[in-house]
Amino acid sequence: FVYDGLYIEIEYLTLNDAGRYTCLAENSAGHAENHIDIDVSIPPVFNDSLSQVKIQALINSTVSLLCSAYGFPKPTYNWSLETNLLLNTTGDEELILENVQINDTGIYECIAMNRAGEIRKRFIVETYELPSIHLNNETNRIIIRRNESLSLECPASGYPIPITRWYKNEIELYEFNKEVYIASVDRQDAGLYSCIVSNSFGIDRRYFNIIISGPPEILRSHINTNPSVVRDSSITLSCPYTTERSSMITITNTTWIPPVFQPEHELIRHSLKLNENQLTIPNVQIEDGQIWKCIVANEYGFDSLEFQLEVLVPPTILNGDTEELFQVESNNTVQLICQTYAHPLASIEWRKNGNPIDMNQYFSIKNNSSEILQIAVKDEHDGGTFTCIASNSIGKSEKNFLVDVFLPPTFDYVSTNRHKIQLNRTYTLPCLVKGIPRPIIKWLKNE
Repeated sequence: FVYDGLYIEIEYLTLNDAGRYTCLAENSAGHAENHIDIDVSIPPVFNDSLSQVKIQALINSTVSLLCSAYGFPKPTYNWSLETNLLLNTTGDEELILENVQINDTGIYECIAMNRAGEIRKRFIVETYELPSIHLNNETNRIIIRRNESLSLECPASGYPIPITRWYKNEIELYEFNKEVYIASVDRQDAGLYSCIVSNSFGIDRRYFNIIISGPPEILRSHINTNPSVVRDSSITLSCPYTTERSSMITITNTTWIPPVFQPEHELIRHSLKLNENQLTIPNVQIEDGQIWKCIVANEYGFDSLEFQLEVLVPPTILNGDTEELFQVESNNTVQLICQTYAHPLASIEWRKNGNPIDMNQYFSIKNNSSEILQIAVKDEHDGGTFTCIASNSIGKSEKNFLVDVFLPPTFDYVSTNRHKIQLNRTYTLPCLVKGIPRPIIKWLKNE
């Protein structure tokens, strides 16, 4: 707009309005002119709308901070860190941080400016380092003797400072932090240990295979040291043990020591069967019921265990396959002897004619392996078939005793010694007699 020719007003200047303006004044006396140069400026404006940017930079990496702005004249740039001017910059819109380290962490500020003004942009730079364990990547194999101390360390670096966690067979060990320390190791301390170091940017892990060496130890809780077996059958004695698991480190041998036998049984026992930590005894006999011993040993020592073998024998009765006959006269006593052999000892039961008898009516004499049943014979009712039954947990055996009672002849009636009979009549003279065995009857006349 032009006002009275004295001045000109330009609204909303643009770059097109830049240039030289000339004021020309003329009259009859002459003319005059004045030049005015107009430079149009645009204050800086960032090419993006972000006034603050957060950057996470890996240590030893290169990071570029871009502070791109437009304006007229073209903006220049100043960079500062935590309000301290960075003098080694070239005034460019890009700040390059090479080989970033922890001390490069901070708030960087970019100032874009020209004669029309200035603007600021902040870059929050956080440096980090991935966790790294300073051990080789292979599993560390550690062999340690029982009762020695164990120390496992997991040296690591990272930023933020990583947290260390310990695991055994993939189960976390909460009681340990930087280091695993066991003052006196035992077998249960063996296993695969691992340490994991982690921060918010990553994790690293290493393994430690802990092997406990030392003398073998027989697993007594798994063993019956008083085994029993039925005679004529077989039995296997086991001597399980625990020791270092790798045969490349320790070789454990098992030795079996049998009892001292008589020479004739020593020949039979050549048939023993050995299978690592097991011993099979076939066709077990009474003579085998003794102490057997196993010894497990390696280069660090040995352990031993004794087995008291019990041989079980089902009952047998002396002459049990034959029936004994006793013929007893009345008013006498007979003894039935039931001699048994069994292990464990047999219990004895008596029966008469297949029915249990009331032992209160009989007298018996007992010892460990036999019982004598004493029968007071009065009449034929005291006789019969008596059975001795011997039994234990393995089986039973029976033997029969037949008791025959002999009774002297007796007459069933009392007759007069004198009989009067008519001539030419028939008359029968009775001789009704009984006895066991059946009496033989003879008739005599006038002797």
